[in-house]
Amino acid sequence: MNSSYPDETNPAAVRDVLGGFEERLLADLKIAVAQEAAAWPDSERAVARRTPRTRRALGRALRPRRIAVAGVASAVVAAGVAIVLTATSETPAGGPKSAPAGAHPTTGGLARNPTSFGPATTAAGLLHNAALAALELPAGAPRPDQFIYTKLYRSQQSSGTTVLQTWLSADGVQAGLQSGGTPATTGYSPGCRDGWYYYPNFPDHVQRCRPALNAAYFPDMPTSPGPLRAWLQRHLGSAVSYASGLLTNVEFMMTSDYLLPRQQAALYELLARTPGLTVVPRVTNVMGATGMGIRASVADKGSIFTIIFNSRTYAPLGMNWIGVSGPIKGTRNGEVLLKIAIVNKLRQQP
Repeated sequence: MNSSYPDETNPAAVRDVLGGFEERLLADLKIAVAQEAAAWPDSERAVARRTPRTRRALGRALRPRRIAVAGVASAVVAAGVAIVLTATSETPAGGPKSAPAGAHPTTGGLARNPTSFGPATTAAGLLHNAALAALELPAGAPRPDQFIYTKLYRSQQSSGTTVLQTWLSADGVQAGLQSGGTPATTGYSPGCRDGWYYYPNFPDHVQRCRPALNAAYFPDMPTSPGPLRAWLQRHLGSAVSYASGLLTNVEFMMTSDYLLPRQQAALYELLARTPGLTVVPRVTNVMGATGMGIRASVADKGSIFTIIFNSRTYAPLGMNWIGVSGPIKGTRNGEVLLKIAIVNKLRQQP
């Protein structure tokens, strides 16, 4: 391990997350929302909204999840936030593969044929094994009218720990919901109907949209690395053109969107073809599970990002990001996917 990076094998150090970081981020988001609202013809009726893919440009270490809280009258409130996460369990979540409210397997699912794994001494080798493991997960597509439910454990420097639940529309048409336990992290995500974003508690049209870009399931997403890179560039922009940006966006998609096994495998194989990633022999996630890591060699916005995998099954165990320069130097953050499932309605618990 490169000794210039902070130690990631100490669970106690990783869990040291007290302070006011989230409050500062919320204040920054409110300023950005207010500036955007001021540019609209009628700011008294403005809604705080950034499109799902545009929101990722706000900075990978501070990337908000695809959620915005609907404003009414003169109130403009900022969205709740969430960063990249992964699962710690080695057992897939229960439920039928394609039942109307069936559970999607967590990204911690066991591979059925571990003897097919090759050496994991390089980033490409480890990621290839992760792709093989992903292909062994059960597959089942949601219906367009269903929701993708996620339950996340977030540990963030200076703000403590949070359990965040989201319900996102499979096809992008319906409005979604985020519940984070506080007013700042709870609110509706807009739906996209008839080419316009809308909120359940705010009837006015405020911004043009396309349901496919608002969706949490992508039936047209390629399953081979070459076409997939071009698809990602169309949907995510230049953020996927360099190692750290691709790494964080891949993990974001793995843990916020509903991806089929072949789509997950293709994302890992695309990462395997990307220079600038190295292996970390031992790294601990924010819930204390230890595995092997894939780390971006170059800091991005002052942070180093690491995806963690089970060293036996190659199921993802989490993503950590550690501040290495500037005011965030020494900060330690991460998230864990506790559950991902297909459900029929908002607030439904799988």
